[in-house]
Amino acid sequence: MTGTIVRARCLLLIGPWAEVTLPERDYTDPVRVDAAQLASEVGVSDPKDLPGMDFEVTFEGTPAEPVLSGWRRV
Repeated sequence: MTGTIVRARCLLLIGPWAEVTLPERDYTDPVRVDAAQLASEVGVSDPKDLPGMDFEVTFEGTPAEPVLSGWRRV
């Protein structure tokens, strides 16, 4: 499977989740991803530092059910 690389931004944390915007999902309907897993993948020691960070991520699936992989800080 080949995906599309898109820009993403972490808006905030809600419990163990990071709310992330994508071109297909803005702040009114962000994607929730596991904050600890995202922090680990992008080399951030504390998930509390994620809000405000920008990323590139490979997007597959649909806007309603995105499959995101290969997170990178930009």
